[in-house]
Amino acid sequence: KEYDIRGPDEIITNKKLLILLGLALANIEIESHWGKEKLNEGDYFLVAGDNGPTTPLIAKYLVEGLRLAGINVIYLGLVRSGVLYSSIPKLGAEGGLYITRSHVEVGTNGFKPVIGRTTLYGEMIQELARLIEKGEFRIAKEKGKLIGDIVYKVKDTDKKIRLQETKELLTLLKKY
Repeated sequence: KEYDIRGPDEIITNKKLLILLGLALANIEIESHWGKEKLNEGDYFLVAGDNGPTTPLIAKYLVEGLRLAGINVIYLGLVRSGVLYSSIPKLGAEGGLYITRSHVEVGTNGFKPVIGRTTLYGEMIQELARLIEKGEFRIAKEKGKLIGDIVYKVKDTDKKIRLQETKELLTLLKKY
């Protein structure tokens, strides 16, 4: 859709893709009627979502990508979308992202990102895809902070798989 990033659960919950999307959000620069808007290292970014079954997984790995770029994340947890959007200026954040499942299509999930004061849509969302394809991301020397009870409660059942995925990700990130 034009105003969100959405797809079937088997694609939108891909951990590597979510980390790359977090990095792309941290690195995108958009032009809006407010001027140029982007996230800078040390900025605060809010993440929240609905009660969809894959919301915690999506939050966990998107947040990881943002933090790798030095973005501080405040995880608001399960709230209505209006709470997230009104909290961005109230908390002095430079953006936010609301994770939402489809109420029409079972097994579909996605999210709606805001950078600065602008909800990303259309060509701005396509720019995220181009950033991922180019793979040129700012990786911070120091990971961004996490404030709030993020969903590290999501259980990985096989520690070997988790360790292997971590090694693969670190190998992937070394080229940036």
